[in-house]
Amino acid sequence: MLLQRLMLRLFLLSLSLTPALLTGCAGCADDIEQTPQGDMSALDMRAPEDMGARDLDTALDMRPAQDLSEPEDMRRTPRRDMPISQFDFGNPDMSAVPFAITSIVPPTGPLAGGTLVRIGGTSLTPGTRVLVGGVEMQVEVLGGMLSGRTPPGQLVGAVNIKAISPDGEVSELPDAFTYTTTLRVDSISPDTLPTTGGVEVVVRGAGFGEQSAVSFSGTQALRTTFVDASQLRVITPPRAAGPAHLRLTTPQGSALVEDAVTYFEPLRITRLEPATGLVAGGQQVVIHGEGFETGSLVRFDDQLVEVTQLAAQAGTLTIKTPAHAPGAVDVSVQNSREVALLQDGFTYRADDSPLLTRISPDFGSEDGGQQVFVFGYGLDEPGAQILFDTTPSMILEVSSTWARVQTPAHAPGSVDVWLRGSGGSERARQPAAFSYRPGLQLDAVTPDTGAVQGGERVVLTGKKVDQAARVWFGGLRATIVARATDTLTVQTPAHAAGRVHVRAERDGISAQLEDAYTYTEPLQVWGFVPTRGAISGQTYVSVRGAGFEGSLKARVGSTLATIVRRIDRNNLYLYTPPGAPGEVPLEIMRADERKLAPYPFLY
Repeated sequence: MLLQRLMLRLFLLSLSLTPALLTGCAGCADDIEQTPQGDMSALDMRAPEDMGARDLDTALDMRPAQDLSEPEDMRRTPRRDMPISQFDFGNPDMSAVPFAITSIVPPTGPLAGGTLVRIGGTSLTPGTRVLVGGVEMQVEVLGGMLSGRTPPGQLVGAVNIKAISPDGEVSELPDAFTYTTTLRVDSISPDTLPTTGGVEVVVRGAGFGEQSAVSFSGTQALRTTFVDASQLRVITPPRAAGPAHLRLTTPQGSALVEDAVTYFEPLRITRLEPATGLVAGGQQVVIHGEGFETGSLVRFDDQLVEVTQLAAQAGTLTIKTPAHAPGAVDVSVQNSREVALLQDGFTYRADDSPLLTRISPDFGSEDGGQQVFVFGYGLDEPGAQILFDTTPSMILEVSSTWARVQTPAHAPGSVDVWLRGSGGSERARQPAAFSYRPGLQLDAVTPDTGAVQGGERVVLTGKKVDQAARVWFGGLRATIVARATDTLTVQTPAHAAGRVHVRAERDGISAQLEDAYTYTEPLQVWGFVPTRGAISGQTYVSVRGAGFEGSLKARVGSTLATIVRRIDRNNLYLYTPPGAPGEVPLEIMRADERKLAPYPFLY
């Protein structure tokens, strides 16, 4: 108790004594004389030598309280020269930390406003006002930062960020936030597309840029060409039939249009089974193909034919043949979009004698090895052979009215196709039914990688490849630059990142190498939302960038994050791991590439 009272008295003395006296005090006097605070030399801090323990209580009894407060002039001026000692129980003077703003995250947002941003700095307290391009933004203080949503902007472009403290101090970041045109998609034309892809569509809207990327339900467009801020020209990729979303991504944001386009199967007739019938008609015939739909119309020449069954998923239409004179008729199918025609698709016959009616396709390479269909009647006779000129073909599959065969090699030119019976006699013949054309071979593509922007010079090698008339990289046509014996130099077209087939073609004869060329794109991280989340983790973050392909990893701070979904090559989603309060970098990794996001994530 005595010690506590002594410490209290020393504390009161410290409020008015200089550091020198506090340091030099060897004891405490039993009395405090009334001494002007300006004259400290009059104080006697020596303890009386004869003061015993019994006198200590008396010595600690305080006389009537004196005015120990600071003079008026001292209260007006902070005592910045006085160090904080073990006897000073007040708060340290923070006036040395300046009021300032140093950053804004994210640094861009749409002109419409509403972007959630945070402003970092020092001495940011409640009551601080923030102006974005001269327009006030409502903010709150969270974790020592200012947080709010941007007001609508006046013009596209960079604006200053100004902060004003409650005491009137001002800090400003010039051109710190950039208003961008609000990204939107207004129209896609055409909006019905064949499953084969390769159709160019025009996308109109606003906020487009040079780095705009388009995907259709996760499948990257083969090529996206920037026309201006309101128009893109996009070459569609192949996709299954049905609706597809369109996603447009730029460094500033991403826009999704659900069910923006509809893919359809192009109408096509591949074969009729059987492909021949008696002149009396009334025969059930199955038409095989694609793009059949309810209400499809079938004609033999100009005569409408009865459809008895539709199996669209299986790609078949079943019809009943009308009566007709002997000979071949054209078969057509019409749906709501188009008409498909198969010339000489069905042949009426007077009797059951063997015959050959049609070869599909009716040309091929001199090298042979091509699969073709032979149509007729009586083709399944035991021991029968189908010959191209004098050489038998390999029969892969056969019925009474059609056979799938592999062509033998033959010099260029037209040849008869004929049916030879088991006894060696000729059963049926189709004169000049098949045309052999000069072969084409593709062995190598060098180099086999290049940039998505295209323009790379690539050499193709292979037998007679120099005679190719056209070359495609993944469905987009390359430019032929130079020819030499068995070599062809081309310039690659621009194409989305990934592996593509390379195909050379001349006069219907083609040679293709699967996955022969890889388009590469550097890894980039453009931005992410939201920019902050709980320290417990599990914040669902959408990341924008480029080159999101192959094996990817994500890191938030020093901890790997879980990539839960990759939308396309420009968008992915991840869950944040737990983290300590504060800002940490967000990083995407692909093989030996590492790219940091342009701003940190805040726990």
